[in-house]
Amino acid sequence: MDYEEIPAALDILGALESGAPLVHESTNLAYEHHVERGDIAAGFADADEIFEDEFSTPSVQHVPLEPHCCVAMFQSDRLTVWSSTQDPFGVRDELAALLGVPRSRVRVLVPSLGGGFGSKGGTLVEPIAAALAQASGRPVRLTLTRAEEFTTYVRHASRVFVKTGVKRDGRLVAREAKCYFSTGAYSSSGVVGISNGGIGIASLYRFANVRVDAYAVYTNTVPVGAFRAPGVPQVAWASETQLEMIAERLGIDAVELRRMNLIRNDDRFVAGGLLEDIHFNEMLDRASAEIGWKKPTPADAQGRRIGRAVIPTLKTTRTPTASNAALKLNQDDSVHLLTGAVEMGQGSRTALAQIAAHELGVPVDAITVATIDTDLSPYEGGTVSSRTTFTVGGSLSRAAADLHDQLSNLAADQLEVSPDDVVIEGGRAFVRGVPGRSKSFGELIAGDKRTDLLGQGRHETQGVPDPVTGLPGASAHWHHGVVAVEVAVDCETGRVDVTRMWAGVYAGRIVNPTLCELQAHGSVLMGLGEALFEGMHYESGALVTKSLAEYNIPSFRDAPPEFRTGIVEDQSKMDFHGIGETLVPAAPVAIGCAVADAIGVRPHELPLTPERLLRALYGQESAS
Repeated sequence: MDYEEIPAALDILGALESGAPLVHESTNLAYEHHVERGDIAAGFADADEIFEDEFSTPSVQHVPLEPHCCVAMFQSDRLTVWSSTQDPFGVRDELAALLGVPRSRVRVLVPSLGGGFGSKGGTLVEPIAAALAQASGRPVRLTLTRAEEFTTYVRHASRVFVKTGVKRDGRLVAREAKCYFSTGAYSSSGVVGISNGGIGIASLYRFANVRVDAYAVYTNTVPVGAFRAPGVPQVAWASETQLEMIAERLGIDAVELRRMNLIRNDDRFVAGGLLEDIHFNEMLDRASAEIGWKKPTPADAQGRRIGRAVIPTLKTTRTPTASNAALKLNQDDSVHLLTGAVEMGQGSRTALAQIAAHELGVPVDAITVATIDTDLSPYEGGTVSSRTTFTVGGSLSRAAADLHDQLSNLAADQLEVSPDDVVIEGGRAFVRGVPGRSKSFGELIAGDKRTDLLGQGRHETQGVPDPVTGLPGASAHWHHGVVAVEVAVDCETGRVDVTRMWAGVYAGRIVNPTLCELQAHGSVLMGLGEALFEGMHYESGALVTKSLAEYNIPSFRDAPPEFRTGIVEDQSKMDFHGIGETLVPAAPVAIGCAVADAIGVRPHELPLTPERLLRALYGQESAS
């Protein structure tokens, strides 16, 4: 077979030029999102200084330990799929639509995942396996190789142009940005990141005047989609690096410049809503102290240059949203927890079991979390956006309240009292003021000639309405944190070692301190890889980084020897803040800004490979 080589659209900006090769029929512009507030022209007119800069980030791969995999099997006219997916009901619905059958004829089961990070949030390999199973009449197993993973799904590459107006005392008055994201050959769920990025570049600071244009652009590269904190790391790199440059140009301490301008409680969010539960001051104080922010930075014993940085971050969560859960209380006092929330290494099964045990007043070892089965599990809209503990936890609280109502009514009948006189405590129902009269949950169920009770709960989230427009807020929670970093740079080899790191995050009420700390560790270590060596590389349009031989990810040897976390909490209320993605955007910027602090040269492009740093250093020397 003969093939004709035709031009390719590989560059983000080049793909938008007149006459550029079209990836699809009419245009390479896949999606656009715009954010505007105040009067941008008046804002820049009011500024004493205006700074304009350009930044870029490459595509990066999720590299979950477990690749995409599934098994599909037809029995008569019914399809059963076992899948490694973050969204079992989404897979079910899409397969039903593709087959042209009711949803009830498609069943999806999900075991625990070996990592996802957003890569398994959509339907990818399941239709292929289903089609082959239908055609062959046999079960079909499909597992992607690592090379296939690299050519299936990645995070957006970006080019960001940012213009910021500022007063000489450091007050930020205006921001204008144009953000271009390569969405690859197909958009998949990649368009979600564009909205997040468009909002994210102007949401962390108190800009009165904002205009942001964000674009998703088709290119002849690997398709993209959701990646931990989608859309935010790219714009954080641009926004926070430029703020470091502004602080340097104005002669203002970078931490104090941020403290002066960071959002506060009762501010309006740039995309609508009222900000609350903001703890930046506390975290900036702790981060600065932990990292030795204002201490001198002489070269270390090995002659390496030392640099430091303190970077805040803010992320929204999907809003509005709803979760459903159920608790099946059995006659032997055990409890089955039913949810569509996927366990993918973040510890959700443990955290949800703890919430259910707390709400029911039973030991946590009485709780068994059932395997996800779309025929039996309550509907869930995907394990995404750091929402599981909050939204599913809320639905579990309501399911437990439903069970308590049922148990109170059973106890009232069997103990011959009013339901108002029943006290539920420690797995038993007591008559108020008569502790000797009580029955266990199992006895109440058996006394009603049943084997179990089912409690169901639904939790819907809404953001606090915007105080000016009255419209619903953009987010139910404001996930925020601070990352502080110290690096040592060998200016002869370009090698960067992260020597100290502090990661602080606001968690609301903490369910499991160990899991919370591990999420913070995982977030910043993932960011470390993005800062120093991760990036998809193409040559003549062909992807060359398609295995772990060419694409490096962090190992434990890359982790800093001094690594502390600071979890800010509020145990006074059952309000869980998601922490699984919060710190991912801040870590690469903190490392990049610490490197710039060390070497006196400020890179605008990630990753900070030794070659890139050495070129920057040599360029500086020749310029001087």
